[in-house]
Amino acid sequence: MEQSLSQQPAQAGRKINYFPVKETYDLWAPIYDNDGNILQSLDSHGLSQTLLPRLFSLLANKPNPSSCLQITDLGTGTGRATLALLSALQTPSNSTTLAHLFPTNLNEQSLPLKNEIHITGLDASGNMLSIARSRIPATSSIPLPSTIEIHTSFHTHDILSPTQNPAIPYPPADAIICALVLEHIPSPSILFRQITTTKLLKHGGFLLLTNMHPDMARGVASAAASGSDGVGKTKTARLVTQAGFKDPETGEKVRPEEDWAHTIEDVMDAAGREGYKLASGEDGGAGMEELRVERWMLETGVVDKQRGEKWARGGGKCWFGGCGDIQRPSKLIVTSSDHMGPMMCTNSNVPISTSSYLPFLAH
Repeated sequence: MEQSLSQQPAQAGRKINYFPVKETYDLWAPIYDNDGNILQSLDSHGLSQTLLPRLFSLLANKPNPSSCLQITDLGTGTGRATLALLSALQTPSNSTTLAHLFPTNLNEQSLPLKNEIHITGLDASGNMLSIARSRIPATSSIPLPSTIEIHTSFHTHDILSPTQNPAIPYPPADAIICALVLEHIPSPSILFRQITTTKLLKHGGFLLLTNMHPDMARGVASAAASGSDGVGKTKTARLVTQAGFKDPETGEKVRPEEDWAHTIEDVMDAAGREGYKLASGEDGGAGMEELRVERWMLETGVVDKQRGEKWARGGGKCWFGGCGDIQRPSKLIVTSSDHMGPMMCTNSNVPISTSSYLPFLAH
């Protein structure tokens, strides 16, 4: 049985209010992007500097490119990862790779094909989605050798309540970005199975996930417990801190009633059972990235200087992510090693896995 990171004892004199996950994020939405969260900052940095360019490279090397690319931001929140994606799409250093994302042939009238990218953000929190819609345009374009039209939309979708979700009004995605989400899901298998059974990801698509580094978890975690998710053994750690925020009006902390910590082995085993296999990045990277809070990050504003100081002083790694693929129908059992990291995602200071984040490809 999984153990949740719920109802942590408050420090002396400090009240903590607990709410269901969706309600927590509805309350958090107005300040979510401005409260100096360290993991969010590191995640945005890792996405823009390494992971998204690597994902573009993997997509550009796919056979039989289409003139319409579908990308889903699963657990989009206020659209932070979508904004990072839009920015990366317009970064000059990515232009050569992006030019190979689409076919070069002409249509039946000998005119260039219209190239499009459809980005769909999914989240359970209506307040988070409202902010995403308010700050991200529904349409935009990128002037590459030929113009790429970008269409963005946001929809309600709860991974934990799949039967209550409205019908998905778009085809399966070529790629899914799932950043800092998995800590809110009781078992990693739930995420992978939902992506498969709801056909969110197309055959041959990529899945990109990010998570908190276990070094950061050790800095805030106490004893570990063990149990079972019905498929295999699972170890969890109870944390002193977890996803949440301080109410600017009352000064009280607000946290989800339940968060979940999953070991690297559990995430990798769950991934393997669903046919996921790690793959190295086409840019020569090993498929894994790790980040710690560096002193230069404090000075340049990559992370909040006040909140990041203790992590810079401690020196431990705080974030990880990478690239991989899903090979169905074979059930490849993926085990952790020095060259393989977990597929995962969390939203705040909750550990879940190994030492990187990984995009995965479906065959």
